[in-house]
Amino acid sequence: MAIIFGLPKPQADRIKGEIKKGVHVWSDGWIVHFVPPTGAKSQMREADIRVALTNATAANQSVHVLGITNQGGDTKKETAAHFLPYFRFRWLPGQWLALPYPSPEDFISKVNETLVDEDDWRRVVQPDSIASPLLLPESSFSTKLSDIWDLATRYGDGCNAGCDRRKNEFDRIHYKPHTSKKHAKDYFWTDDAQRIFDHTKEQHGEAPELRQWKYSFRIPIGFHYDVRHAEARKFTVAGAIRSENVESGGYVNLDSHGHFRD
Repeated sequence: MAIIFGLPKPQADRIKGEIKKGVHVWSDGWIVHFVPPTGAKSQMREADIRVALTNATAANQSVHVLGITNQGGDTKKETAAHFLPYFRFRWLPGQWLALPYPSPEDFISKVNETLVDEDDWRRVVQPDSIASPLLLPESSFSTKLSDIWDLATRYGDGCNAGCDRRKNEFDRIHYKPHTSKKHAKDYFWTDDAQRIFDHTKEQHGEAPELRQWKYSFRIPIGFHYDVRHAEARKFTVAGAIRSENVESGGYVNLDSHGHFRD
């Protein structure tokens, strides 16, 4: 499912009318919803962002948010930050705002080209299970490949393939075998500080609704990492808001966005 966020209501209504008549269709497998801006001169407002987020979190499937506006760069950056990294987000070119007139055909065609690229992103980049490295909390996991989370948000020629290569490299470096009294030789995500991020433990607790999403992947309720040191040493782990010190042999629970769990 895609949400087109920012297209003024008259243009959106024209496009929906064409789709309803069957004159044009969206790319195979896609359902497209619109969240028009309600500000003066079709400017986006905080309330519009909340509506788009509410629609996205209420979905039972992967949601991609496609923004479009003629507002300036700072506004675009601030708007995108509301959606990233919870949902896949990309900006459509502002000049497309004029395309629904006199006919919506060009707009629908160009969006469909974008949706084909988004299909490719789903296939090679988007997490497809809780074992994906992209679900690791970037605030906490120490790695020289720290651009992996940013690469997953990019779009354009070569971006999906580039992120796929980085994921494979990340896997080779950080998915390591460990043996202990509690575990036979099992593989876990292990960062440069020799901290194990174990995603296989029993799930418990519930994150706020928005944090149940990452890169448009619905994170199972209660999912978290048990973070411990590979050599049972004491360590410090940085979270999204604060850090915690962990004693020798101890562990701490951390979710995919770097928030600690009790």
